[in-house]
Amino acid sequence: MYRVLLVDDDMIVRMYLNEIVGWEAHGFQVVGTASNGEQAIALCREQDPDLILTDISMPRMDGIRMIQQLRKEGYDGVILVLSCHDDFELVKSAMKQGADDYLLKNHLSSDSMGELLEKIRAQVDERREQSRRRQTIQTFAHRGLRSAQRELMEDMLRGEYADRDMTQQMQQAGLHGKYRRVAMVLVRAVEAEREQEQALFDLCMQRMKGEVAEVLPFSDGILMLLVDLSDLPSAGETAYLLGRLQNMVQAAAEQYLNVSIAQACSTVCEGKDGLMDALKQAYLMLQHGFYGGGRWQYGADEPLSDDCPLQAELFIQRLPELLKETNEAGLRNAYQTALEQMRQGNVSPGVLLQWLRRCDQAAGVIREEHEYGAIRSFSDCFACVDAYEQQRQDIQQMYIPIQVGHAVRRAAQYVQEHYAEPIGLANAAEAAELTTTYLSALFKKEMGIGFAEYLLNTRLNQVKRWLQDSDTSIAELSNRAGFTNYQHFCKTFKKKVGLSPRDYRQRMREKDKT
Repeated sequence: MYRVLLVDDDMIVRMYLNEIVGWEAHGFQVVGTASNGEQAIALCREQDPDLILTDISMPRMDGIRMIQQLRKEGYDGVILVLSCHDDFELVKSAMKQGADDYLLKNHLSSDSMGELLEKIRAQVDERREQSRRRQTIQTFAHRGLRSAQRELMEDMLRGEYADRDMTQQMQQAGLHGKYRRVAMVLVRAVEAEREQEQALFDLCMQRMKGEVAEVLPFSDGILMLLVDLSDLPSAGETAYLLGRLQNMVQAAAEQYLNVSIAQACSTVCEGKDGLMDALKQAYLMLQHGFYGGGRWQYGADEPLSDDCPLQAELFIQRLPELLKETNEAGLRNAYQTALEQMRQGNVSPGVLLQWLRRCDQAAGVIREEHEYGAIRSFSDCFACVDAYEQQRQDIQQMYIPIQVGHAVRRAAQYVQEHYAEPIGLANAAEAAELTTTYLSALFKKEMGIGFAEYLLNTRLNQVKRWLQDSDTSIAELSNRAGFTNYQHFCKTFKKKVGLSPRDYRQRMREKDKT
């Protein structure tokens, strides 16, 4: 259905227009009526009609001013003005402001309107297609501009423009301020979804219209307020402005999105390197946002520490032994204690992430690179212990607990001594002097894992050690560990470890280099 808005200060005319035309028969639907231009503009913003039929002479706001305002706001639907014989000059004025055509009120009839609506349908369709194409072009242009701005700021943070004139690069990115005196505020929503981050960016764009601040995209869900203070030399005015802008962002995040945000503000920087200095200052202080929301000001707040606490270093040393313990709580508690020391010591995210990589290496845990990149806040770190717990369980499956009985112990030791041979449950049962049925049930009960799984894990763990320390071919190593089918070994290894044998070897050697 095509949407129609009827605008006339005469209620009888509005009723007549609504009833005389079989709107639905022609694919149209009246979605609203208004008695003046102000009401019509409000309804147009709400209903987005495809067709507006409007009188010219109306109180409060006439049709000509209404058309002018609608076209100024970007309304691209069809507008028909209703006129009498004696107001043709007004019709000409309406056409100059963007009306598409006019209708004489005393010539209105069901038949004439029906013929006209058929023509309008084609006109509306053409307008829709033009609007769609225009929006597509604008979207691509907008994306290209935002991408250029983001790349410019990232290059600036890396210092790539330290010895170059920034004017041309700024203009190419759509930034035409003077920037003789600047400040930057970096904003990141804490523990927010991608949709919320985008919504915050859009809200800030709306709120900053008319301000001396440009809203720019940055990396990892960070947005930037680039504040041009070139024409605001007073320190008091500057401090007030920056505080007001941050309050606007805070209100948008809390009132509309219900998310906590971190804001980091630079000092006022001047000179040819002012932009780069402001960005580096704000970026340094934004690291505080790793631990939660708040505001930080360069020069007023201390930067985060680059020193790893002793408790965290000791955890790395203890980790291999913790993995051998049967107490799950001991491993988790020690990890959380080390993390808490990181938080209390205000350790920078980079140092914490490097500590986590060292923990992974000590535990023999392999994480994909994107998993490290996904750690964007302190709370994300707590789930990392799950990989150590899985590793502990795998080790426990290989470990022979003290409380295991003599028969099962002999069977497990037999596996560890003869895993490279084509052995099975029958061989272990003979070594334990038990029947296969009884050993299978007893092994599962006392070891907490089935015999076949224990044998498989023993062979896989041996291959994993060899892959780290040996350049021997993978096929040869799998054969040495007792795997008789190489393809089956590769599938089993990837299923259990999460990586192919080749990728596992490469990953572990990369970790050794670091």
